[in-house]
Formats: sequence, structure tokens, C-alpha cells
Amino acid sequence: STWGCSKGDLRSLGCQNRMSDQVREEGIEEMIRVAMSQGGELSELNLSTKLISDRGVSQITRTLLSLVSLTALDLSDNLIGDAGAEALGAVLCHQNQLTSLKLRDNKVGRVGARFLATALANANCKLTTLNLWDNLIGDTGAGCIGDALATGQCSLTTLCLNCNQIGSRGAEKIVLALEGSQTNLYSLYMRHNHVGNAVARRFAALLERGRSSLTDLDLQENNCQLVVIAEVSESLKRNRSRIFKERWVYFCLGRHKRLGSTSCVRELVDDVLGIIYCRLLNS
Repeated sequence: STWGCSKGDLRSLGCQNRMSDQVREEGIEEMIRVAMSQGGELSELNLSTKLISDRGVSQITRTLLSLVSLTALDLSDNLIGDAGAEALGAVLCHQNQLTSLKLRDNKVGRVGARFLATALANANCKLTTLNLWDNLIGDTGAGCIGDALATGQCSLTTLCLNCNQIGSRGAEKIVLALEGSQTNLYSLYMRHNHVGNAVARRFAALLERGRSSLTDLDLQENNCQLVVIAEVSESLKRNRSRIFKERWVYFCLGRHKRLGSTSCVRELVDDVLGIIYCRLLNS
């Protein structure tokens, strides 16, 4: 194959372009078509590090909408900005089987974050994992995502906003959404931003009240004192323990207020592995 795609079951695609180091945007659609012509269905599509710009995203939108089995899309380390985020937002509103979107190391700003947030609040969007590590969404973009979380329509369970120039104002909107108990967010990563002590303590207070589903929260490398980060860490441990006990009780009873029996087992296994990992890390 010209594109160097592996044959057989293409449930995971990570094609390497052998024509040149710089993948031409007009060739991305052809790459997907070549892969699909070899048989099988695509559930995971890896287009990271392809120098895809906003124009490239717009070009492949129709193709992405045709991939009815696509559940995970990785567009990390490209050149995608606000216009590209707008196009992806449209995809999210129509691809209700897409559950994971990685946009790490791109150029999405506050306008692009607003488009993505609008999609997240759409009932047709079933995205559970959104990775925006190292973009430019700032306070305004974080606020938009917080508003989406507060609607109760957002399906996100994992949100990564590391390295996004987010200050206390943007982080506060996310805390407000979590305080409303409308979210199923389990993992929130906001490392290397500009969040201050006051908002960090609000996260800790939220966890102490037992009103959050968070089991992972990373506020390292912000404008917070070490003692405040330690408070958040201790509150998180107690909240994680509470959630673990709650899931265990509901599992024993054969029901859960949000999770089915299969999901409950999976979450319990994740919790156990997380506890083991933390203890090994701290040993």
C-alpha cells in the first residue's frame, strides 16, 4: 500500500505516510479510503502528528461522518485551531458512537473551546474522554466547558486541560459545575495552569462534602501553595474511598444509581487497580 497501512482487521488505524515527511492535507481522505478498502471496520483512527490544519479537518469531516463504527479519534500534535474545532464540534453532534477525542498539542483557543463545549452540551454527543492538553483555551474556554458540564447533558467522564493558560476564573466555572452534582466526571487534569489557592480549596471542599464523582484530580504546577495541593490530595483520597465503598455496596445489591452491573464491575476493578498503583507509587 502507498500509505503503508497494515492489512487484516483494521479496528485500530495508525498509518504512516511514506511519500513525504509532511502529509498533504488533501491526502488524508485518500488514506482513510485506502485503509477501509482493505476490509474491516474502523473503531479507532490515529491521525496524530500529520501536520493537519483547520483546512485538513474541514476536508475530512464528511469522511469522519461516514465512519459509523468510529469510537476513538486521535488528532494530537497537529495544527488544528478554532476553525478545525468548529468542524469537529459538528462531527460530535452527529457521531453519537464517538466516545474519545484527543486534541493534545494543537492550537485550539477560546473560540474553538466554545464550539466544542456547545457540542458537549448536545444530547446527541456521547463523548466520554476529551484531551485538550497543551492548547490555548484560557479562562474563557474553560468557562465554556464548565457551562457544558453544568447542563447535565454532557457525557464526559475524563477531561484533560493541562497546559491551557487557565486561571482561577476559568477553573471556578468547572468547580461550579461539579458542585451542581450534574456531572459524571471521574478524572480531571488541570496541571500547569494558573489556578490559585482559593479555587483549589473549593475543589477540596467539594470532595470533602462527598458531592463529586471525582476519583482523579491533578492541580500540580499551578499558582497554589504546596500545603493547599496536599489538602486537595487528602480530600481526593477520602472521596475515592467513599466512592469505592458506594460502588461495592451497589454491586452487592445488584444495582447502581448511575451504572449498570457490567459498568459497576469495571469501575470497581479500576478502583482496585488505582489503589494498588497509588500504594506502590508511595511505597
